[in-house]
Amino acid sequence: MRLATAERFDDYAGTPVRVVPPEQSDNYQIGTTFKTGRLTVAIDPASERLFPVCANHRIMIVDATSGRRVAEVLIGGRHDAAAFDPSLKLAPSSNGADRTLTIVHEDDADHYTVAQNMPTQEGAKTMALDEQQHRIY
Repeated sequence: MRLATAERFDDYAGTPVRVVPPEQSDNYQIGTTFKTGRLTVAIDPASERLFPVCANHRIMIVDATSGRRVAEVLIGGRHDAAAFDPSLKLAPSSNGADRTLTIVHEDDADHYTVAQNMPTQEGAKTMALDEQQHRIY
């Protein structure tokens, strides 16, 4: 899948995302998660959705090819990691400040709900997803 390039995903609600169209970009998807600066982005290759976790306590769901903002879902504070389980259609976000792991479900390509807010240890931010066993570490 060829991706649009977000020149900037701002940390404040209401700020538009500026996107470079895929035909003007050399970015390609590698895996289902990438990190750039303070921003972690998970990818659903099937529905072509990006899940950047933002400092404004939100996962902003973005169409990967057009850059269109599809939805926003509230998560905890001080996110560190994001992932996407393509089989279960779940996008977890680890949130160190709130001591939570927010799990967002992709109901369909344009609709998302919080499936669970799970408590974690204070400061627990780093996360890994085993897509084979469907486990989060």
